This record gives sequence, C-alpha cells and structure tokens, in this order.
Amino acid sequence: MDPYPVVVRTRLAPPRPSRRIAQRPRLAAALAEALDHRVTLIQAGAGYGKSTVLASIAELGHPLAWYQLDSDSADPLVFLLHLLRSLHQAVPDLSEAPLARLEAWNQAGAQGPPPWPATVDLLINALDTPARQPLLIALDDAHFLNGHPQTLDILDRLIDRSPEGVHILLATRYSLEIKGLARWQARGQVLTIDQRHLAFQPAEIATLFAHTYGLQLSDDEVQRVADETEGWAIAVQLVWQGLRARHAFDKRLPAAQAPPARPTLDSLFAFLAQEVVNQQEPDIQAFLSDTAVLRELAPEICDCL
Repeated sequence: MDPYPVVVRTRLAPPRPSRRIAQRPRLAAALAEALDHRVTLIQAGAGYGKSTVLASIAELGHPLAWYQLDSDSADPLVFLLHLLRSLHQAVPDLSEAPLARLEAWNQAGAQGPPPWPATVDLLINALDTPARQPLLIALDDAHFLNGHPQTLDILDRLIDRSPEGVHILLATRYSLEIKGLARWQARGQVLTIDQRHLAFQPAEIATLFAHTYGLQLSDDEVQRVADETEGWAIAVQLVWQGLRARHAFDKRLPAAQAPPARPTLDSLFAFLAQEVVNQQEPDIQAFLSDTAVLRELAPEICDCL
C-alpha cells in the first residue's frame, strides 16, 4: 500500500492578484457568464494568463474551491484528497462523508475496488442542499489529467452529476479528454474562453502600458506591439520589461553615445533578440531559427524541420 498522500495546501490557494495586471472588462464580462453554464473551459497555450483569468472568478463573490494541478494530481487518490480539502475550505460545513470513505478504504489496506465513484457520489449528495448558494470549483492546469482515464472519469462524474449551482471551471493548455464534454457542449452547457479571447487587443495594450506600466505609447507603437506579440500576454509583458531595461541601459551611456531618450520598438526587439536568443546554446538557437516559421509548435512538425 502506498503512503497516504499529503495534501499540499499551497495548491489550494489561487494566485494573488498582481499590481501589474490591468483590468479587462471584456474578459470580466465573459467570465461572469460562468454562472450560466455547467462548465467553463479556459483553453490556451502557456503564457496567455489562464491562471490569472481563472483566479479573477473570485470577484463574483461566491465560494471558490481552487486546486492547481500538477503531474501528481493524475493519481485518483491525490486528486480526490486535494479536491475535497479545497471544497472544505470553500464550504466549511460540507459533509465529511466523502473524505471518511477514502480514509476507511486506505485504513483497510486499500483492499477491494477503489472507492472513487462512491466518493464522488457522496460528494454530490453533500453539495445538493436547497439553501446552497452558487459554488465555483476551479481546476487550474487541468491538462495534467489527460492520459489518466481513472481520474478523468472522476471529473466526468462530478461534472455530470453535480447539482445546479455548482459550476466547474477548467484551465488547460490542451483539449481535455473528458467523455461528456462534447455532450455538454451540444447542450450549450459549456462556456469556452480560448486564446482569441485571452489575447490582448490593441486598446487593452494601450491601457495596460498607460495605466499599469506608466508608459504612454503612440497609436503606431500600440499596433506594433499588438502585431509583434499577437496579444500574447507574456510577450506583451516582455516588451514592457525590455523597454524598461533598455531605457535604464540607455541612461547609463555617456551623453555622446546616448540614443534618443525613448527607445524605439525596433531597437527593443533587437535588444530582446540579443539578450534572450543569443544567450542560448547553439543547438537551441538553431532550433528557434528553424521553427520560427511555425505559428504553433508540435513535436512531429518540429522533428521534420
């Protein structure tokens, strides 16, 4: 019998809002629709701000059970223990019956069939109370469950049988292998927020730089940032960091060598290439050069290049 898993409490707390995050009314309005759907799916590649957007659901003012998954979460027992502990933080009066079922099975030497379905059903019964206000269950990095059918079945059962008022939000880099997802989508029960929604629009870039970063960009500069980054949140932030670093570097130059007081975006992208790309190993530089023509990287396509 494996040791009883330890619940890592830091995985049950949403990330704290950063002072460097701009308010985005467009996304806030879209996310508010989560209360009208059984499932909200936030799907995009790394660096698009999925976790930040997911955490902002707390602003709706309803109880929030948060669980940031990792590779260990694919284990059904680890997943259920963390999920139950997170729910108890959000709903302190929640029945202990589901947790007791897991503990009884473990204390009996984990003999017999795993109690995953029974545990989920006990949880669903515990959530089904008439006076219960809307409850939000947020699973960040849910793609770690792909390839692990037992744990995916737990999630599928939870979504399918949960009472009205329970809303499950999933942030993922990739499509999720949940059996019932297509059925719920066909019924209009899934709200999807994807890369197109998460990408910063030019007006949002202008607001971000002006109000959050304290840097007023011209309309042409805003459009250049939008075109070069395609609204990718982490790239937009990198542009700001590059402008700040380049400006600090320029101020240290002797007056005779100093470029114009404000660095242009052309000089910025050259600066970033020098600071980021040129510091990589030769094989990494070659890989980046060969794959730069691709809009999205897939292992099989990269191998062909």
